[in-house]
Amino acid sequence: MLDASHALIGASLAKLVPNPYLALPLNLGLHFVGDLIPHWDFRTRHVQRSKLTTIALSLSDAGVGYALGWWLFAGSVPLQMLQPEG
Repeated sequence: MLDASHALIGASLAKLVPNPYLALPLNLGLHFVGDLIPHWDFRTRHVQRSKLTTIALSLSDAGVGYALGWWLFAGSVPLQMLQPEG
C-alpha cells in the first residue's frame, strides 16, 4: 500500500482514538487490514528504474501522506502528551 494511504489511515485513527496507548496497537492491526484491500505501489523491485528514482518516489509519497494527515488532523491530537516530563 502507498505510504500516503497508511499515513492517512493512521492519522484518522489518531483523531478517533487520541490515547496513544490504545491507538498504537489498533494502528498496527489496521495496517494489516489496509493491506488486504487491493492496491498498487511503486514497484520498488522494478529493475528498469534507478534506485534514486525509486527512493524519490517513495519519499514523495510518504511526504504527501504525512502532509495531508497533518493538514486534515492538526490540532486533533494533543502532541504535548508525547513530550517527556521534565
